[in-house]
Amino acid sequence: MRKKIFFSIGIFMLCLVAYAFYLYNKPHTSVAAMAPAITISAADLYAAYAQNEAAANQRFLDKVLLVKGTVSDVAHTDSTFTILLESNDIAGGVSCNVTAKNTTPASIKNGEPVSIKGRCTGFLADVMLADCAVEK
Repeated sequence: MRKKIFFSIGIFMLCLVAYAFYLYNKPHTSVAAMAPAITISAADLYAAYAQNEAAANQRFLDKVLLVKGTVSDVAHTDSTFTILLESNDIAGGVSCNVTAKNTTPASIKNGEPVSIKGRCTGFLADVMLADCAVEK
């Protein structure tokens, strides 16, 4: 009886490790190829989070958004860059994390209108969009 229990636990653990390995090696899905669930301006998105964060999370969190706005800042790191879109509120805006392979940072300039597609990850000081791609 003990052998059956240990054998069952061993098989279960082996299946668990195989599933974890599958999830770890699963290819990354690109937001650029997905259709946006919601199209919204940066000012309206920030205002929705500033007024009621819980309601905005239910509406936008983990969804692909197409956000239209004006670039107020571009910050570079090694493999990614962040585009900050202006809102009507001076306290914050929409922060879009873009991988360098999707777009070159030199093509984005302060003050120009842009449309960015990304996955909404919530609200800190700014509304955060991850895995973004700049739309033409």
